[in-house]
Amino acid sequence: MDGSVFALSLLPLVSPDPDPGFVVTGMVLDPTGAPVAVAVVSAAPDAGGEGASVKTGADGRFVLKLDPGGYTVKVSAPGFAGGSHRIVAAGQGSTSLDFALSLSKLRETVSVESTGDYSVGASPARPAPRHRSATCRNPSP
Repeated sequence: MDGSVFALSLLPLVSPDPDPGFVVTGMVLDPTGAPVAVAVVSAAPDAGGEGASVKTGADGRFVLKLDPGGYTVKVSAPGFAGGSHRIVAAGQGSTSLDFALSLSKLRETVSVESTGDYSVGASPARPAPRHRSATCRNPSP
């Protein structure tokens, strides 16, 4: 068997996908312009059904492959307010979509519980001080 024929028979297995569809590439950045790693980028189709979802790399970059149609592309990351963009994916082609996230607003809740009895605006009742007295007796020699 000729080695060149064998190599040619493997060519279809390693050739690139002839129809990559529509590709969305982009970056997710924080307010300072630094990349946001492990942010979730998801594309939900307008027509419903299953979309696509990926996580950003350490460099904040992502790649989504989409079927034709309209999508809402959303990004979320802990500590940041989410963002979204609407796109229309053609049969083939690509677009670049970058997200600059802002910090999420802090929400703090303080809850105070007490089993004691007190009134708002009044001084707490103070128990009367307890006095103890002690007498020392030294025996005489």
